[in-house]
Amino acid sequence: MCQGPHNGSDTCQEDEAHDRTSIGLPGMQEDLLRAIAAQTSTPLVVVLMSGSALSVPFAAQSPRVSSVLWTSYGGEEMGSALADVLLGVVSPSGRLPFTIPTSLAQLPPYLDMKMDRKPGRTHRYLTEEPLYAFVKMVILSRCVRCPSR
Repeated sequence: MCQGPHNGSDTCQEDEAHDRTSIGLPGMQEDLLRAIAAQTSTPLVVVLMSGSALSVPFAAQSPRVSSVLWTSYGGEEMGSALADVLLGVVSPSGRLPFTIPTSLAQLPPYLDMKMDRKPGRTHRYLTEEPLYAFVKMVILSRCVRCPSR
């Protein structure tokens, strides 16, 4: 699912002078994800391509979604690299560079910059379980067609 020229979020969603009002998927993308999940028995892989946290509790909890893959904005080989991961040519691994909260309710008010204000601003002070934790190691253990090393 993609919207706009920037892989899912455009300047209507956020830019230097305009912050997002939600950490969920922009526009009607979650509705589209739910509709696809309801219409298929095929396992889905949700690819999130963003420069910041996107909370996707439905994808994380749905039995129809087998994987959630987050990636930052890539360069000219991004499409090839993503295809290699999705087709099992390479086994991806990585660590999240930020915590993804379940919802905005899990964060203190935006203008309150006290890091330890409950429920906590960063992974270090968060007192509740996030949707995905900062530096959580993610490794796919099965590589279908990995090149020999």
